[in-house]
Amino acid sequence: MICGGSVPGPEIALDNCVCLQPEATNANWTIKRMPSKSVNSSICALPDGTYMIINGGQQSRAGFGLATQPNLNAILYNTLNVVLIPSLL
Repeated sequence: MICGGSVPGPEIALDNCVCLQPEATNANWTIKRMPSKSVNSSICALPDGTYMIINGGQQSRAGFGLATQPNLNAILYNTLNVVLIPSLL
């Protein structure tokens, strides 16, 4: 699972998480949306299989000390939520 990040150019943070279960038959990447944009966030796996995503910035580009507009929203992210749109990256 990879969440957040930025795009080259206008320094806009992303609001997506891309997930892959490599052990699955015919594994595909899927894209899920987070409730807020984030770059340089911290992700912590929790015992119940969910993830806590905290910190980071809502604007700028990847690289420590480069993010602006702090992301003050903590996200409890559940990878088991169903996504019906497979994505190939």
